[in-house]
Amino acid sequence: MMIKLSKIFLLGLLLSVPVAQADSAAPDINAAPALSVSELGAADVVMETLSLIGTPYRWAGAYPEGGLDCSGLVSYVYRDVLAKDLPHSAEALFSSAGGKRIDKSELQPGDLVFFHMGHHHRRIDHVAVYIGEGRFVHAPTTGSTVRVDNLDNGFWREHYRGAVRLIPGDVALRDLPPHS
Repeated sequence: MMIKLSKIFLLGLLLSVPVAQADSAAPDINAAPALSVSELGAADVVMETLSLIGTPYRWAGAYPEGGLDCSGLVSYVYRDVLAKDLPHSAEALFSSAGGKRIDKSELQPGDLVFFHMGHHHRRIDHVAVYIGEGRFVHAPTTGSTVRVDNLDNGFWREHYRGAVRLIPGDVALRDLPPHS
């Protein structure tokens, strides 16, 4: 049974909104930090990925209706959320998807994390979407479902091989020209 979570519910899990007090002045929206296109894109990637938790694993699966494998999960989410076509291969995502390799200490939600699971002669053979606080969402193996795991888990820490950022982080929304 696949559990489909709504994006609004997931957004509520990700964001905490402080409650305004009755005697406080109206907030100055210009004082708030600008959200970058990358932050909005990353939030959408994370929400879409979380909504797929419980989807059955299927080798070479590319769509939730039929099941997903690890690279199918990543490709589906990036195509659906950002209209970005990606290869359906963990190795190709790591080496030639056009992203920026980043250090583990620089991980941000929406980044891709890569593992070598012992198959395919030391090549990258598993990929997941980092969602923050050391956690990632992935489609692990036959007989399982899309789920959340932690990079600090001994197994995942041992098999971790790197990370890639596909969402550029250099454009602030306030700097975008107004729509005409």
